[in-house]
Amino acid sequence: APQTPALAHGALARGIGGTDTRRSFELAVENMTCGKCVGRVERALKTVQGVVAVNVELSSGRVKVEGAGLSDMSALITALEDLGYPAQD
Repeated sequence: APQTPALAHGALARGIGGTDTRRSFELAVENMTCGKCVGRVERALKTVQGVVAVNVELSSGRVKVEGAGLSDMSALITALEDLGYPAQD
């Protein structure tokens, strides 16, 4: 299988972890106020190609996403913003 470059978009990608294609990203997500918001955020992120795990912390407004072949956070941020949850790294 072809490998994804470690950091295809330089500073945009702030992956945590090793040099393989499985990466972790952390995002700050706005407008999450309840358990339903958590569910919406989880479902939206799981639709992004390559996402294998999502951990949402409502109290801190932080989301950790693990994926295979994700080179940056742009698709993750877009998926959240399309639902009305602004996100940033």
